[in-house]
Amino acid sequence: MNSSHSILSSDVWVPPPDSRAYILTPMLITVMTISSLLVLLRLITRIFLIKALGVDDLLSVASLSANMKAGIQEGEGTHIHEVPIVKLPHYLSLVATNELLFIFSLCIVRFSNLAFFFRLSRDKWFVRGIYAVGFLVFSITLIAVAFILSKCKDVRDLWNINNPNRECKSFNAELSVMIFHAAMGIFIDMSILALPIWIVFRKMKFSPKMVRVVLIFCVGALSIIAGVLRLIYHVLNFDADMYVYTLQLSSDLNIETIITYKVGVISLWGGIEGHLGLWTACFPALQPLFRLAGAKLSISWRTQAVKERHTSYDKP
Repeated sequence: MNSSHSILSSDVWVPPPDSRAYILTPMLITVMTISSLLVLLRLITRIFLIKALGVDDLLSVASLSANMKAGIQEGEGTHIHEVPIVKLPHYLSLVATNELLFIFSLCIVRFSNLAFFFRLSRDKWFVRGIYAVGFLVFSITLIAVAFILSKCKDVRDLWNINNPNRECKSFNAELSVMIFHAAMGIFIDMSILALPIWIVFRKMKFSPKMVRVVLIFCVGALSIIAGVLRLIYHVLNFDADMYVYTLQLSSDLNIETIITYKVGVISLWGGIEGHLGLWTACFPALQPLFRLAGAKLSISWRTQAVKERHTSYDKP
């Protein structure tokens, strides 16, 4: 019997060995765990250490929740012909929901970063820059959400995959909007990274402290790299030929390739992009906790050194 038939007859579907799900899922679980820990430490710092819980902290919790929801769904990272037919309608019915969750998660992460920037400085041009970037974040989010909700003539058909009379826009049109969203997202992330570095160089004298602050915000550069990789996977298809050791680049608008297999990789880089943005928002907020931990370690080391000196003096 064909292996695909045995898969279809099973209640629990296990992805084939060549599925990217075996790589994608553990990676997303890892970044989700790190994000959860950082947000928890951030809340502990804000509530118990400095007693100043703000809107940016609440946004970080909301962005964590959205990033948790917008994860890898069953079937992603697997070639469409290897996904059981009975599971495809359920998979396709969740595409619009996952797209909306992903767009909202990036939006909230970026607003969380921008809200924290108000704590850095109230400089007139800096504040204007925050509002300008915030407007761009809101605009591309609104455009993407409006397009997704208008993909089908009847909005209910976004989730009613089995409707034989559903009228929806082409996949290429949707791909163009997602490419636009990814490209604008890279520009916005670069602006979010540049704003604090600009104000730090303007307000602080060159010192080790300034270097530390700049390095903390440079975590955001990793988010930009993830965004670039997401854009590349939207536009290009990477096929590594293990026999001739070449990397072939080709335009890929084949829905059968994208709908399950390639979307898994796009979801991975999109998820990492969102989580890295969340880390960028959390690290500066954790500075009081880092300083406290550093001070306690310093005191502990000094106490231990004094004890060792006294012990050496007491020896005959």
